[in-house]
Amino acid sequence: MSMASEVVLEYPNGRTFTTTIDLNVERGMVFELFGRRWYALGPAADWQSGKRAKNEQPRRILCRSLERVVPVELPEPSTRRPR
Repeated sequence: MSMASEVVLEYPNGRTFTTTIDLNVERGMVFELFGRRWYALGPAADWQSGKRAKNEQPRRILCRSLERVVPVELPEPSTRRPR
């Protein structure tokens, strides 16, 4: 039996969508939803108050589309010295 998790999905364009899914999402987990693969980064900030109370457990998990998480390959640095 899986538990429901409230997640904040962050799309490559920066927009976010909060939803509840029937899956126990934990940090580092990769899952598919809405035709995309998502990577769970960890607890999302409480955007309404700016802070969580000391004893309050994180309610939402921030997840980014793998399109955004995968690093871009950079060209090799030049071996020429600047003048």
